[in-house]
Amino acid sequence: MAKSAKEKISLDAVLDDIQKHRFAPLYFFYGEEDFLIEEVADALIANAVDPVSRQFNLDVVYGNDVSGKDIVARASSFPMMGERRVVIVRDFERATELDPLLPYIEHPSPSTSLFLSAAKVDMRKKVYAHLKKYAVGGETAPLREYEIPAWIQKRTAIMGRKIAPEAAEMLHGYVGTSLRELNNELEKLLIAIGSKPAIETGDVQSVVGMSREFSIFELTHAVGGKNLEKALSICARMMDVGEAPVGMVAMLARHFGILWRVHQLGAERKTPADMAKELGVHPFFFKEYLEDVKRYPRTAVEDALLALTRADEKLKTSSGDPHVVMDMLLFELIGSHSPHPVPLSM
Repeated sequence: MAKSAKEKISLDAVLDDIQKHRFAPLYFFYGEEDFLIEEVADALIANAVDPVSRQFNLDVVYGNDVSGKDIVARASSFPMMGERRVVIVRDFERATELDPLLPYIEHPSPSTSLFLSAAKVDMRKKVYAHLKKYAVGGETAPLREYEIPAWIQKRTAIMGRKIAPEAAEMLHGYVGTSLRELNNELEKLLIAIGSKPAIETGDVQSVVGMSREFSIFELTHAVGGKNLEKALSICARMMDVGEAPVGMVAMLARHFGILWRVHQLGAERKTPADMAKELGVHPFFFKEYLEDVKRYPRTAVEDALLALTRADEKLKTSSGDPHVVMDMLLFELIGSHSPHPVPLSM
């Protein structure tokens, strides 16, 4: 059986146990990455409850609608016409009067799998300390930027196909870090490529790129190329469709962070191939970074990183207009020496 929430745990290990029908009586997951939590819940439902008896042995409720006593009553019921009950409680942090759960957490029903999920929790509360001690699970933090392409490749393999490394990088650039959105785009790509064994960059460009003409991928490309007019246009369109400016700043910071490392590795006389390998960037995309460092000397990269830090702080703490913050940021990043100056009419 997978480890309890008090220990470091792999979601892959939990999913492996579930798929092998090694079910825990109590699961507790919390954190920002709800896509991963839902994936475990879906796997539990699919493997632990027979579809025929699902109407008797599956309860899915929300914290707003239940108390600790209600949860215990549901979890303590015996399965009907099946071997196991599954009780899913989403938004568990909103449930009330949780003290009745404490003894149940210590001695859960062996014929039930109680699955609790929450976004944010206060670990100082007794119920969460108990869950951390006795439940299988843990925190699901968002993946880091550099982990996303590998996740895309792994996800594609689970779907029975392959994706070229440069295509995974491109998909990351177009979509960002939302695992749910990435998964949705992968499903579209698999339908589009038909019987092809692998997704290539051309597939990503035609299927995803056409619907995401104004994406963070295009924004970093415009900023790296010092095309201020295009960068301002892309940024405005992205914000108009609901893209979070804080996320845009984070991706731009990642881009300039890589440029800074390219300068550093260049000073160490590393070859482009060695640089790409050390930075974890596919050679197909590394060529663009090599072009960008010609436009941004090391001091300019350092200035850009400072400007991005200031913009991030303003967006998170100021009540000012985010559009103005982003426009000023782009002016700072690209500067007045852009080879594509903004027309005076703007």
